[in-house]
Amino acid sequence: MKIFTSLKKNALSRKDKSNKGSLDKPIKALVEKINDLQNYYTTSSCSGRIVLWVEPQSGKKNEVQFLFVTHNYITAVTLKKIEDSLKQLPLNKVWFRFEPMILHVACKTLDDANSMLNKARPFFKHSGIMTAREKIVVELRGSEFIEALIAKDRKMLVSDSYMKILIEEGNRKMKQNKRKIEALTKMLAQ
Repeated sequence: MKIFTSLKKNALSRKDKSNKGSLDKPIKALVEKINDLQNYYTTSSCSGRIVLWVEPQSGKKNEVQFLFVTHNYITAVTLKKIEDSLKQLPLNKVWFRFEPMILHVACKTLDDANSMLNKARPFFKHSGIMTAREKIVVELRGSEFIEALIAKDRKMLVSDSYMKILIEEGNRKMKQNKRKIEALTKMLAQ
């Protein structure tokens, strides 16, 4: 299929369109491994992240304001950044969220898509075929989520001790997420 080869070449030669402008370090080896496979290429990725975000009045996703974002564990240094970001609370709702890895992989054939899903599902249970028309794309996604409303009307709704629990849980889920990324990378390298 020359069409797939051409699509892959074009996708991998384009500039990274993410807000960050580069691959997240924890997922880089997995993305590179998939892109090295003949019948696959990645179209978008996030290694997992912990965020504080402000819900827009409009409810539109593209208007979300991020107060804090990390693709790594929250440490003493990043904890200070969280505290600073919460000093001037907005009127809108503020949410704490952990999001697991999400990776979109274009596949040459439906059999290739099923093969990728069979390899990924032991680690990333919320995975499936997204599209199968113009190109076949599978979404590999973790199942570990946290989402908690923490502030509203310029007031914190949770105590410092509950924020500490959210951060500990976010770090725990980030650790599980990274282990799964490493396991899938290792499996695809065999």
